[in-house]
Amino acid sequence: MSNSWVAMLMVPLFIGGVPAQDPDQLLVFPNLVSGVIGDLLFQDIFVVQNNGDESVQVGLRMYTNEGVERTHAPRDMLQVPPGETRSVELTTDFIVPPLHPPNINGWALLTLPAHADVTAQSQLFLVDREKTGPWSGDFSSANSLAVVPGMEFRFVLPNMAFKNAHSLAIVNPSEDQDVEVQVRITTESGPVCEATLNVARFHRLTRFVEGDLCEELSGDGREPVQGTVTISTVGVPIAVSAMQLLTTTGGFAPLPVERLKP
Repeated sequence: MSNSWVAMLMVPLFIGGVPAQDPDQLLVFPNLVSGVIGDLLFQDIFVVQNNGDESVQVGLRMYTNEGVERTHAPRDMLQVPPGETRSVELTTDFIVPPLHPPNINGWALLTLPAHADVTAQSQLFLVDREKTGPWSGDFSSANSLAVVPGMEFRFVLPNMAFKNAHSLAIVNPSEDQDVEVQVRITTESGPVCEATLNVARFHRLTRFVEGDLCEELSGDGREPVQGTVTISTVGVPIAVSAMQLLTTTGGFAPLPVERLKP
């Protein structure tokens, strides 16, 4: 499998809930996959819980990596009563019947009224056709975090021992501004690499940490090294997620990303 295909599959397999606190009331799901990629069928379900005392209208929009909107149903389709939870199944509610889903690889944006107090989650289901046959057998699933856009994020690389062990996804949710993003990678010995990435408005960018961003960490078979990745920008808030390759299964798992600055 080529690096480009692997990067497409790097989706945090559970994006847990994050309360929406910003004045703009934006929540971003940096990894959205639906449809058939290789021998895998992906399906996303969005879940929104209303923690407040008033009913909340939630807008959900989906975009490709290049910022092309793929929301075929009404954008404001989640009416969530106080104290209740509502969900949207991506393929059936937004696109076409589940047996014929188009391929979508990108990100999703939730818009909320200023007074809203909600928790949002995305649950990703997938099935391997080589192991279970065409869409038969049990779906495996996991969840991952919606991200409140901010200016600085950080995550820990727990075990850097081979190339392309970790990846990050950066979303620029601005409607009218491109953004320059600084990525700094440090290990226990100190700073190792720095990189500057340009993310166009309404675009998502994915990169491998070892290899794409830091050749010094790209050698296979090295002694495991722990490190930290810091992602920062000025002026335009971004959303960030990170993943780790699971060598035993060939899948990926999300890494906790800390939002350092609003």
